[in-house]
Amino acid sequence: CLGLVLIYNASWVFNSLWKIVCPLLDPVVASKVHFAQSQADMLKFIAPENLPVAYGGTNTFAYQYVMPRANENAPMADEGARGAAVHARRDACERFEAITRRWAGVDSAASNPLALADERAAAADELVAASKVMDKHVRARTLYHRIGVIDSDLNIHW
Repeated sequence: CLGLVLIYNASWVFNSLWKIVCPLLDPVVASKVHFAQSQADMLKFIAPENLPVAYGGTNTFAYQYVMPRANENAPMADEGARGAAVHARRDACERFEAITRRWAGVDSAASNPLALADERAAAADELVAASKVMDKHVRARTLYHRIGVIDSDLNIHW
């Protein structure tokens, strides 16, 4: 699903190679490759608000990398806690699966489907909680954790 390839300020070597390779490509693919030699050419393909100022646009975004904190991944080294968390999540998963099997096969005339649905919802909550506890022991913290996109409860905040 190639939409477009935009090559900015390509060298003469690349342009020469492209003239050799282009006839070998499928015409549909080749038609999606465009060269931009100037900022005005870039603006034909990219809206000014999405194009950085350095390329003739108005977007002033500046990427800031946040360095990892010391020991932010220390829980991953705690093998005892990791084993316990993995085991607890596995148990919660098995409980949820067992309750789901009962819930899916319930005969509404013979049983109380609402009680099973409540039990299943509680088991799902346990599984989510166990997964959150396990997360810090099996997954390294990332830039998204450091800048607050992923909070301590693993919610996403774009």
